[in-house]
Amino acid sequence: MRNLFLGLLAACVLASSAAAQDAGREHRLALADQYLTLAFGPDFQHAMEDQLKTVYGQTELEPAQRSWLTAHMMAAIQSILPGVIASIRDETADLYTAEELDAMIAFQSTPVGRSSSAKGIRMSALISQAMQAPLTEAMGGMTQKYCAAFECPAAASAPAKAH
Repeated sequence: MRNLFLGLLAACVLASSAAAQDAGREHRLALADQYLTLAFGPDFQHAMEDQLKTVYGQTELEPAQRSWLTAHMMAAIQSILPGVIASIRDETADLYTAEELDAMIAFQSTPVGRSSSAKGIRMSALISQAMQAPLTEAMGGMTQKYCAAFECPAAASAPAKAH
């Protein structure tokens, strides 16, 4: 009888723990929805539009072509955002704690937070641009080292050229 009681007690504790974890995850999922909605909101979209204008402005396209591309790219981005948010919601809830999500929501809800987030798009572009040439060069060197250590097809062992 004692073993039956201990078994039931253990089952209740485990069930209670699982229910608490489920409730915690559901809470984080709700917070993730709120955070992602803020993060991909109007400020993000304006920053994306500004970035597209900058990129297209560096081309030889005519102003009408740049405007057309910007408008159509923004329409495409806006049409996919709900799906993007849905696709990263679970991972966002698993990656961040409830406290972290609360803090990010609070920050995103301020003018400084929205401005900082919008500038992240430009910062990502700057980082990508700054890394392109050095990373291409490093990958060429890495390919040579890899092929010296392992057997590679002749084409893979040729040095990479920076663009």
